[in-house]
Formats: sequence, C-alpha cells, structure tokens
Amino acid sequence: MSTGWWLSGGWLKATTVPLSLCLLTQLSSCVRTEIRHVDTTPSPIPAALLADCPVPDIPEPFTWGDSLVLNERLLTSLLTCNNDKAAIRESEKIRNNGRHKDNRIE
Repeated sequence: MSTGWWLSGGWLKATTVPLSLCLLTQLSSCVRTEIRHVDTTPSPIPAALLADCPVPDIPEPFTWGDSLVLNERLLTSLLTCNNDKAAIRESEKIRNNGRHKDNRIE
C-alpha cells in the first residue's frame, strides 16, 4: 500500500461507513419498547388448605390415659391447621407481590 492512500483521506472514507453502521445499531438498541400488562385471574387457593381441620373424637368412658392421647391428637390437629394458615398467608403474599410488581410504572 502506498502512503498517499493514508494521507489522501481514503482511509478515513473507508472506515467511516462501517463505524457509522455500528453506531447506528447501538443507537437503535436503546429504543424503548412499549410494555403492556395483561390482566389475569388470580389462581385459587388449593382446597386442601381450606378444608376443615379434623377434630378428634372423645372416647367414652374418658380416662386419664385417654386424656394424654386426646391432647396429642388435638396438638397435632392444631399444628396442621397452623401450617395450612401459614401456607395460605405465603400464597397471598406471593399473589400480592405479583400485583404490586405489575402496578409499578416503568
């Protein structure tokens, strides 16, 4: 190659076009696209979480030994109900967080 090509501006013309195309693609990637939110129906709470908690039967005749067994069954039933309520709260928290996210202005 001759040094005259570099000095005559031919090099500048040859590099300006590809450089301009690269800048144009970078600028077009910054274009903001429209965000549209679609309303959806919330998912229902599972029926297993809404079911009644089992109530243990009280035996007849009722003895001291039966009292211990009944206490164990009542505490197990109470624990199951508390776990179901915690799962419902968690489900509602996730559902509400999703709504707040959608309602934000971006």
